[in-house]
Amino acid sequence: VGVGKTFLAHALGHIACRHGHSVLALRVDRMLKTLKHARLTNSHEAELRKFLAVDLLIIDDFEGMLRMLREFIRVAGAKQIDTAKNGKDAVAALSKNKYDVVLCDYNLGEVKNGQQILEEAKVRELIGYTTVWIMITAEKTMDMVMGAAEYEPDDYLLKPINEELLKGRLERLLARKWALQDVEKAVKRKDYTKAIAKCDELM
Repeated sequence: VGVGKTFLAHALGHIACRHGHSVLALRVDRMLKTLKHARLTNSHEAELRKFLAVDLLIIDDFEGMLRMLREFIRVAGAKQIDTAKNGKDAVAALSKNKYDVVLCDYNLGEVKNGQQILEEAKVRELIGYTTVWIMITAEKTMDMVMGAAEYEPDDYLLKPINEELLKGRLERLLARKWALQDVEKAVKRKDYTKAIAKCDELM
């Protein structure tokens, strides 16, 4: 308390704006209350659009799937939607831009699968700790799930996917990422005492 977290957050937001990004500043408790109230007042869709106004990358080698996911996300209110059909294009996009959300197909029909792209993105620090990475797959085998454990995506979506499922999953994951932002920062610095303290604040 009183160490300048709000000032720092606003300063970082100001820098982001100067670099052409949109910024949404709000307290986590207020955000969760807003979404809860919106469900009760049937304004959930409008509020959700605000939270889903994010920069997003879709990685899939199938053009039909790319179009479907792009339309789902566009309707949900995403600010910027980029696409990539293979590992090379995906890594190039991740190197150039910072994304809030990555939707990545597991089987890309080439040497590099979605899990390998995620691993490279993490090793090269192409994605931040607040980036939501969702692996989309038709695979249900234990080998695929266990193989992904070392570099875990934030969630899996099994095909077929519908619009409501995707929006609901994104809402939950984005809320969790925002709520745990300070915790993840502390863990990244190996300041586990502070990480525990931040967890206590959220309880």
